Amino acid sequence: MFVSARPNALFNRNVLPIYSHFYCFLFFPGRFEQTENCTVVEHDKSDFPEDLFTTEERQHGAIVLHVLCGLYCFIVIAFVCNDYFLPSVDCICQDLNLSKDVAGATFMAFATSAPELFVNVIGTFLTESDLGVGTVVGSAVFNTLGVAACGGLAAKSVIPLEMWPLVRDCSIYAFVVAVLTVILWDEKVFWYEALILLLLYIVYCVVLFCQQRLFNAAKTVIHKNKNSFHSQRHKTSLETDRKTRARMKKSNLVWWLLSWPVAFCLYITVPDCRLRRSLYPATFLMCTVWIGVSSYVVSWMMTVVGDTLGISDSVMGLTLVAIGGSMPEASTSIINARLGIGSMTISNALGGNTLDILLSLGLPWFIKALLPPSMNGGPVAIQSQNLVYNNAAQLICIMVLFSTALLNRLK
Repeated sequence: MFVSARPNALFNRNVLPIYSHFYCFLFFPGRFEQTENCTVVEHDKSDFPEDLFTTEERQHGAIVLHVLCGLYCFIVIAFVCNDYFLPSVDCICQDLNLSKDVAGATFMAFATSAPELFVNVIGTFLTESDLGVGTVVGSAVFNTLGVAACGGLAAKSVIPLEMWPLVRDCSIYAFVVAVLTVILWDEKVFWYEALILLLLYIVYCVVLFCQQRLFNAAKTVIHKNKNSFHSQRHKTSLETDRKTRARMKKSNLVWWLLSWPVAFCLYITVPDCRLRRSLYPATFLMCTVWIGVSSYVVSWMMTVVGDTLGISDSVMGLTLVAIGGSMPEASTSIINARLGIGSMTISNALGGNTLDILLSLGLPWFIKALLPPSMNGGPVAIQSQNLVYNNAAQLICIMVLFSTALLNRLK
């Protein structure tokens, strides 16, 4: 699976225009007004807090500040994932005796899906828009294909994948997409439908934690051999990466000046479980907060940039906003690929998509639907009129990922 990418073979310039309307419906459901000749796209800037600058000020140079802010948040996410988040996940794996793929599909997916949960809370309770649905759908496609591509490009060598985690995560995600289609078919979400999503999330976690016991007996020898190989390569790669980072810090003063504010803020707010292992639960929670806030700011800044430059929401959703919301998954994918861990990357991406639907959408919808009308509660109205296209695209992405993995013999 993790092999050199050839984007020209997948995205031919003669093919893309044919699917332009398809991508519009895919990433921004319910946000299109049909006219005689074209489809007019509404911008989503109003779903975010009001900007400090006017459109004129941004067009005359203030937009550079938004670009720099978004790029700096990328640095923040990379620091959090590399120095704090992944070490805390390793501690969780050791204490709960979890495999890498289960940890990636549960704890890691929960933290990296914080941006989608944060955005859907705002879209459900504050702006009362489909922002959360659009964010989940937009990031889902990038998570499924883009995260795997990032890992493949960053890998030092071919990384083997395990068949069972791939089949499990693809099957569960496809089932969850089908359930979401049924729930949103009438464009309303009632409390019992949102409760179904939450119950499915509980069942999903139970299946992941229990399946390990069922397969341990049958795969004891295989797992021991693989874990020994991965562990040895993990340590070797980690030592090499540490030496490389040390040389870069000594020789690159500019990078040090850029990164020290991030390192300082993380030092005073996030406990380092590498120094005090017992603090890893607090490390995990604080990393979740940092990842959620940083990713939300990235999506906000990229949306403002697109609105200022007149870029349509479909293009922004396909590129910058989707990438911004999926930066935690992309960062962990690159880091894990450099360490030779493949199954955790795929499980994190697909598990994150599953969690986005079941928890990031289900929890805010459930709370909103239970509130009385006097508190602006009741069934959640959804203006997503193109669910067939959206969910068909997600299912196609799953098939592409699975087929590519099989064609490459799970590498």
